[in-house]
Amino acid sequence: MQALVTWLNNNTNAVQALGSVVVVFVSIGSLVVTIVLARLTGKYVALTNTIAAATKAQAEFNSALQREAKQAAAESLYHHARRLKGVVNALPKDRPAVNQLRHFNLFGEGDVAELQRLTQLVGGEVYRQTTLALTGLHWLLGLIDRIKATSDLTEYVLSPQEERGYESSIKLLTHELTIIADTCRPIGLPSATEGEAGVKSNESSGWTGQFSSLFSATTRQRPVGSHNTPEALSGKPE
Repeated sequence: MQALVTWLNNNTNAVQALGSVVVVFVSIGSLVVTIVLARLTGKYVALTNTIAAATKAQAEFNSALQREAKQAAAESLYHHARRLKGVVNALPKDRPAVNQLRHFNLFGEGDVAELQRLTQLVGGEVYRQTTLALTGLHWLLGLIDRIKATSDLTEYVLSPQEERGYESSIKLLTHELTIIADTCRPIGLPSATEGEAGVKSNESSGWTGQFSSLFSATTRQRPVGSHNTPEALSGKPE
């Protein structure tokens, strides 16, 4: 031990030089580590920014797709509501043409389901109107089903409740389908109210004229003794 101390005392300069070299190497090593960490940090930041940009772009793309899908659904709902309204407008307003309703096939449960599906895609303000329109459509289809269930040889006689329910359903459907069409109307297409002028001017030809002639013969109905009493329609238009 004494020899080591003596050697160190005799070689102080060499020891100091060696210490300086070690310090230099340690400093260089620290600098290299700092540079490597800085580069890794820079790459991590760049990768994070790339991921964030890609996520934002994907979100914007998804939002654009959702907007386009909603716009397409709104336009489809507009045309669907106008078509249903055209059929409803061709029906007698106060009393149904029973003999003609026996062969009615201008809309059915599939059209009702499509109205509900499109409304779910569009969302927003049309939910209330669609709920009311669905009530009227279901009631009207129920009446048509009851008429079709009777024999062709037996005239279906309307009850007073059915007469009131029919008139209420027609008024309800005319009002609510108009609101649905106007709410979903794309720019540049006519509103449901504006479209009625063109429909009325062409009532003698085309599909509207066919509907009108189909449901115009209410005076030819011939009631007989058979009478079907419908079930009470709670919550349905009366």
